[in-house]
Amino acid sequence: MSLDQQIYQRILAFIHKPVDESFESLALQVFRHQFESVGPYRRYCEERGANPETVRCIDDIPAVSNVAFKFADLSSDDARQLPGALVFLTSGTTQGREQRGRHIVPRPQIYRASAIAHLRTMLFPDERRMAMLAMHPTAEAMPESSLAQMISWCVEEFGTGTQLAAASRDRVDSGAAIRFLAEAEASGEPVCILGTTAANRTTFASSSLGLFTGPFVCGSLRMCGFAAFAGNFAFLFWAH
Repeated sequence: MSLDQQIYQRILAFIHKPVDESFESLALQVFRHQFESVGPYRRYCEERGANPETVRCIDDIPAVSNVAFKFADLSSDDARQLPGALVFLTSGTTQGREQRGRHIVPRPQIYRASAIAHLRTMLFPDERRMAMLAMHPTAEAMPESSLAQMISWCVEEFGTGTQLAAASRDRVDSGAAIRFLAEAEASGEPVCILGTTAANRTTFASSSLGLFTGPFVCGSLRMCGFAAFAGNFAFLFWAH
């Protein structure tokens, strides 16, 4: 097993069973690997006088703004050639679609494991599967979106098979979403609602149509943030 593979296996093991005492040594190992294999990051570190010899603790590791993804590929030269590698793009809302950031993920299993571990802890600690309502496009409709990919992973991991993708690239079908929720409420089936704040607000504003007649069971409403700054959230509505 190559050093590269050893590091990835150690990261996966930490995600599945985190141990506080091992975090710093793992972070330093990842830093050394990134310094050696990611040219733009190595140059960034060298300009700040940081290298594997001078970085002795996690606080010494130079952090990179997410803006950097708009100007450089922060990955190894062969990252895109690895089997199963994914490329995610930012929305382009800040500087236009011509200046979209690009995030190359050479081994998506790390990305998936991290997303699922967070969702399992924050939304699904009881491991209960449920119907899924996606108010944001899934990976099938928007493969360049990391949020779309995380939503698809959530549906795969925690869904029952009863699901609705109510959003396309252009619009959210609130009517279809409301009908889906009405059917779930009538059957008493819990529903996980995944999407952006704006999309969910549109749907929940339709509660006057007779949905969510309540009251909610104590502890039945859970919320988990995907990306708070961008306003993307996941909601869990427990139908009754």
